[in-house]
Order: sequence, then structure tokens, then C-alpha cells
Amino acid sequence: MSTMKKRIPMFLLALAMMVAMTTSAFADSKYTACPNLPAASSSNYMNLYGNSSSVAGRYITLYNPALYEESIGQDQIINMIRATIDGHSGIYLTFRGNTQYAINRNSTNTRAFMYPYPAGARDSVLSNFSAEGTVRLLAGDYAGQYLGWESDSNFANVYFGRGGSNWLWALYTEGNKSKS
Repeated sequence: MSTMKKRIPMFLLALAMMVAMTTSAFADSKYTACPNLPAASSSNYMNLYGNSSSVAGRYITLYNPALYEESIGQDQIINMIRATIDGHSGIYLTFRGNTQYAINRNSTNTRAFMYPYPAGARDSVLSNFSAEGTVRLLAGDYAGQYLGWESDSNFANVYFGRGGSNWLWALYTEGNKSKS
């Protein structure tokens, strides 16, 4: 009986650790993002541009799947991965579940594009979303620059700049391929 009493707490501890690890593994959800305008919400979503199977170097644009009678696809689904840099809590934004590449600032033309991290971590760690929906770089030479778009139109470029653009972030539900 005493052996059994010793094993029960150990079993409960192991169970608690297993539940804690499972919860953190699923904590980063998938989202869609579109410009959050003063008027009605846009149907243009943040998009991984191009049809290449490779994620490396692909630019981020806006895309309206409804124009092509499509539902929100893998190129409009964003994974948010938590990160800490220089003592600040932030996120990486990745597409297609490929966590080897995150949205980064192209130093040549300021456009948002996919770049490997942690190699480019300093220019990939973004702030958590503010109440207004803005996102900015937390560290690196361009810290403070906001993620924005050039216009609310199909295939418009997404870039980093000093002005803040508001994004509407919506949790993506895999089962029904819709926003919720």
C-alpha cells in the first residue's frame, strides 16, 4: 500500500507535465490578416506572393481570393510564433506552417518578404498586436517601423515604413476554411 501511495503523486506530476507540454505546443494559432480600414472590412488578405513551392525570398502582398472564386488558402494563413528579443515579448509571422522562414524587412526596398530565421531574427521579431491592430519591428536597425500596405487592392505590396497601418487579425478555422 505504501508503494502505491508513492506512485500516485509521481503519476499525477507526470500527467500534469504532459498536459502543460501539450497546451504550449498548440498555443500558437493560425490567423488571417487584412487591412483594417475605417470603412467596411477589406477582402484583401495578407498573402505569400507567387506559386513557388519554396517559401524563401517570396514577397508579401495583399490578395483577394473571392475575385477568383477561391476560399482562404494556405498562402493567406499566418502562424504566430512567440519570441523574446532584448527582453521584449514579440512574435514571428510565418506562412504554410513553415517555421524556417518569417516575415522580414528587405533592406533594399523595405518590402516584407520571407527570410530564414534565426539568421534574420532581429529584423523578423514583431511586436504583439496593439489594440489598433498595428505591428512593428521590435529590434534591429529598423526597430519601430510598422508593417503596412501600399493600397487596399489585389496584389498591393506589403512593406515596412514609419507610418502605422492597422491590420484586422482573425482566427482561422481549418475545418470550414472561414474566418471566425
